[in-house]
Amino acid sequence: MSSTSTTLEPAFLEFIKEKEKEIIESTDELKQVKDEELFLQRQKHQLEAIKGSLDFILRQKREDLERCRGGLTKMQQNIFDQIFPIVENIHHQELLTMELTSQLQLKQISRDVGSICSKITQESHLHDNTPGDMLWSWFREMKEYEATYQLHNNFSLENDDFPDCHFFHPSYIDMKATGKVQLTFSTRYKGFCLHLDISHERNLPGEEHSMPYKLSSDFAIDSLTLSANRSLFNKDSAQKFVEEIVWPSLDDIR
Repeated sequence: MSSTSTTLEPAFLEFIKEKEKEIIESTDELKQVKDEELFLQRQKHQLEAIKGSLDFILRQKREDLERCRGGLTKMQQNIFDQIFPIVENIHHQELLTMELTSQLQLKQISRDVGSICSKITQESHLHDNTPGDMLWSWFREMKEYEATYQLHNNFSLENDDFPDCHFFHPSYIDMKATGKVQLTFSTRYKGFCLHLDISHERNLPGEEHSMPYKLSSDFAIDSLTLSANRSLFNKDSAQKFVEEIVWPSLDDIR
């Protein structure tokens, strides 16, 4: 039988509201960066137009200088030939500096935009990724426990006569096509075995009004779903959840 889901605790709702607020702030920041990027793009076009005009003027000046040079004496032409390349090089360096400065500004803006977009994407999927991550974390803990338990106990884990066992036969499934993440495992306490199934569905309609984790077990245990959501939300260990929540609940129904 499956335990019924209840309304999210205020702390979890507050957590989601806070993340939504951060997303709105990040979106406003992204808009500001986009506006600045557009402004710099316009500046770049203006600089390119200025550069084109300067190149045209430079060509005109060069023609004028050639005409002037033709009227100089031999000695004056030698001095002119030494000085003019230096002046011309300085002019080109100034143009290059202007262009490189514009490119660096645009690259920095592009990096900022990419960083903000990445942040918004992460924030918008935070409450999708966190549940799956926590279930995976519990699964890894269970597998490590299972390996250690089997190493120190040379018998089948399914025999009810054997000592308490926090977890055995854990299984983790990530159904990417449907967005469902599922963790199943069994626990044994005082010879009594209980099978549990904890799942989370990403982007579930109306999820903001219900608990993100759904739990079912062999026997209906009051408030077990709520307790599981609290433990996962608080990032408790799987062992703590079993020892402090599941096992005491088994005492109540025995």
